[in-house]
Amino acid sequence: MLKRDHLLNAATGIAFVCMLATTFLVVRREVFGGQTAAAGVQRADRALRNWNEISGDGHRMGGTNPKLTIVEFADFECPACRQFFPVIESFRARHPKDVAFVFRHWPLPYHRFAYPSARASECAAAQGRFAEFYGELYRKQDSLGLVQFRELARNAGVENLNEFDKCSGSSDSVKTISSDLALAKAMKAWGTPTVIVNGVLLSETPDQAKLEGLLAAAK
Repeated sequence: MLKRDHLLNAATGIAFVCMLATTFLVVRREVFGGQTAAAGVQRADRALRNWNEISGDGHRMGGTNPKLTIVEFADFECPACRQFFPVIESFRARHPKDVAFVFRHWPLPYHRFAYPSARASECAAAQGRFAEFYGELYRKQDSLGLVQFRELARNAGVENLNEFDKCSGSSDSVKTISSDLALAKAMKAWGTPTVIVNGVLLSETPDQAKLEGLLAAAK
């Protein structure tokens, strides 16, 4: 009987350790983005040769002749992307002429509402309201799947809600999203959010101080 109790205790301990390890991996994935670097691999900033291609498409906001252009590949359900949202919005507000921001899609396959949200944002963009809808999605990220896209579209000022419903309810793949995904994979991006500034892929998601330093260096 005592031996069986020891075996049961050992089995319970192993199961608990496995549960902790699984929880750690899930949390790590959600906090640090869609992908993680291989063990022992050190990330480093790296210049990209196809900067014009990367910054030429996507949804552009901000200055028309900026000193700093920031491109983000992001997922609307990604917690780390949600954390970066107020950082970039505050930075843009402080430097409206000197900073341009380009949003590009990278909906992760294990996020249930990532692709539908990206599709809905493209439907809002078709009516000239991408920036407003993008903000609604991040501010209401905790409610994705509970609040209807139509409500977010109304809040974002989308005028033709019936057309928006038809567009966002489609099951077809979206060409813009597909091209963004292909580009993110081709440049071997780290995960979400991936941030590129003036042609340099950053090794980490920048904070306010980092962005201010990059702008100062660009002047």
